[in-house]
Amino acid sequence: MAAAGASEILRVDDMSVVYPSSRGPISAVSNLSMSMNAGEFVSILGPSGCGKSTLLNVLAGLQKASSGQASLFGKPVDGQPHRNIGIVFQQARLLPWLTVLENIFIPIDAMRLKRADYLDRAHALLKLVGLPKFAKHYPDELSGGMQQRVGLARSMIHDPKLILMDEPFAALDAMTRERMSVELQEILGKSKQSVLFITHSIPEAVFLSDRVLMMSSSPGRFIEEVHVPLKRPRALDAMASGEFAELCGRLRKLYKH
Repeated sequence: MAAAGASEILRVDDMSVVYPSSRGPISAVSNLSMSMNAGEFVSILGPSGCGKSTLLNVLAGLQKASSGQASLFGKPVDGQPHRNIGIVFQQARLLPWLTVLENIFIPIDAMRLKRADYLDRAHALLKLVGLPKFAKHYPDELSGGMQQRVGLARSMIHDPKLILMDEPFAALDAMTRERMSVELQEILGKSKQSVLFITHSIPEAVFLSDRVLMMSSSPGRFIEEVHVPLKRPRALDAMASGEFAELCGRLRKLYKH
C-alpha cells in the first residue's frame, strides 16, 4: 500500500466484482484493497483471467463494483469516466477514418471541449511521443508501435493526473515492446503523470514500476507488494543486473498461487 497522505490519488477498499452467469455467480476479483500516490508508477501483475482488467474497468468508470468501494482524487468512483484519468488499451483502438491528430482529439470531442484550445498541446504531445510529422497520416499508415504512441498521446491530451494502461504493449513483438517500455519511461519523465499499469509480463512490470502488486489466479486478490528500488532513468541493460533478476525471481515464485 502507498503511504497515506495528501498526495493519495487512488484508493480501493475491500472491493469485489461478481458477474452473473447461467451457472451461477462468478467472482472476478475478491476483497481488493490498495492505494496509490501522485507521481507513482504502479503495476498490477498476475496470470491471465485473474481480474486485472476488471479492476481497471471499475476505476475507469466502465463498470461498477459489486461491493466495496473505489475512489479517485478523494471521491467515490460512480460508474462514470473521471475527467482526471486517461486510458490506454491493449489495442490502440484508433478510428481508421480519422487522421492521427483527429484521433488524439477524441477525448476533447467527448468532453465537448474546444479543439482550438488544445491544438498546441496536441502537437506538443505528437513531438513528445516522437511522431511530429504524422499528424495528417491515417492509422493504417503507421506501425503497431506508432499506433500505440498515438493512443498514449490521446490519453494525455486533456492533461489527466492518472493514466490507466491495460497491457498496452501485449500485441507488439518483443523488440518493439522493449523499445516502447524505454520510450514510455522517457515520456512520463517529462509529463509527470501517474500510471496504473496492467501486465502479465514480469520483466516489464519490474522495469517500469515503483511498486508491483501481484494478484492471485481467479478470483483475483492481492497476495504481495514488491517495491522496485532500481534507479531512474532505467536503460535496457538494467535487465541484466543481479538486482533485476532477483526481483523477477521473487515475483515469478508467486505465480504458483
